[in-house]
Amino acid sequence: MATVLNPQQFTYSRGYAWALGLLIGIAVPVTYMGNLALAIAFGFAALLAAVAMANPSARQQAKALAKTRVGTAALLTLLWWVGVAITSIDPVSSIQVVSRMAVYIMAFIWVIVALAERPKARQIAESSIMIGSAVLGTLAVIAVIVEPSLLHVFKPLHEGPIMAENMFKSLQSVLALTVPVLLYLAWQRRGVWIGVVSVALICDIALFAGITGQTAESAIGGMMGASLILFLLFVARHLSRPGRVLLIIATLGLCVALGVSVFQVLPHPPTTENDVSSPPLPVIDFHRQAIWGFVYQKALDAPVTGYGINTINKTKGALEMVPGLQHAEYVPGHPHNWILEIWSETGIVGLVLFCITQLLLVIAVARKALRGNGSAWIACAVMASFWTSSLANFSIWASWWQVSFLCVLALPVSQLLADRHKTQ
Repeated sequence: MATVLNPQQFTYSRGYAWALGLLIGIAVPVTYMGNLALAIAFGFAALLAAVAMANPSARQQAKALAKTRVGTAALLTLLWWVGVAITSIDPVSSIQVVSRMAVYIMAFIWVIVALAERPKARQIAESSIMIGSAVLGTLAVIAVIVEPSLLHVFKPLHEGPIMAENMFKSLQSVLALTVPVLLYLAWQRRGVWIGVVSVALICDIALFAGITGQTAESAIGGMMGASLILFLLFVARHLSRPGRVLLIIATLGLCVALGVSVFQVLPHPPTTENDVSSPPLPVIDFHRQAIWGFVYQKALDAPVTGYGINTINKTKGALEMVPGLQHAEYVPGHPHNWILEIWSETGIVGLVLFCITQLLLVIAVARKALRGNGSAWIACAVMASFWTSSLANFSIWASWWQVSFLCVLALPVSQLLADRHKTQ
């Protein structure tokens, strides 16, 4: 028998859906204003989603997610990382990162469950990310190209003039994560939303192209990764089950072979000035190659447990200057590559556990994609964009980078949960 809501309950429910959807939808667009804006939006959304856990059905869904193979693998990975953190060369820093990630994962589960149970909230979140991306993107492009004084809108506490050079640099890769979602939403809704998304994407392209002074190579790489996974899914859809298994094996084998070949030619520390003039890898800047070579050697020196999460820049020699480069350290903060960062800081066991977790997640979502679920295709594209982009940009432990990814991924994944609930 259906439950009858009184007017007060209905008002609260509608207001809750609006608040939750709006906060999740604008979380990534407001990153134009800085990482603090992102943190505030995601933080309040997580709190609202936590309230939804009072609902027995929501708790049941959350527990079901935790008991999946992906959930079990993630738990084993976190437990290994906790053990590594205890033996870290900086235990406090390592434990802080692991604790923070555990909170983010829990908050993500709350959010996707809350959105899955509230179609209105999902609709508002989808509308918000489209409108927010178009409005703030347009304002950013106008500020950079036409009226620099408008840049104060994005840095309201900054005194004096603001230079457009390299502004929105970190945001570029975040925007690349949203491209598959925006395109899919425009295709779903049609009408005026095609125009809204077109404006957002034109602004994204302008930023990717470097109107602020730097081309977004990692963002472009992320979109190439998203395109590749969509192509592989398209091919897999036309193959038999044995053919799909062979495709997975071939893809993984190619990735491993490519990674090994790159690691083998990296410049070994200490590098020389001659190495700068003739770098072993094309396209990639030499400083990044020197960073990777240093971290790779460190990973080989501590193969099982690594040095502890978020500590590779504190190892011996990490702060030494690279010969032939000005003001360039071997590890200026982090390795700029998620594989080397996780490997060197959690050991080969930590890396393998993490990769197994991600592989299980991709397989679970890809199966739904092969059955024709559009949200699953987009979830795969977002994940591919994130992990491809993370091969050469930010620290994988950076809060704002992780939260940006989770906020974008929440939209297609919550729809997947809702679809599964309908079929049960």
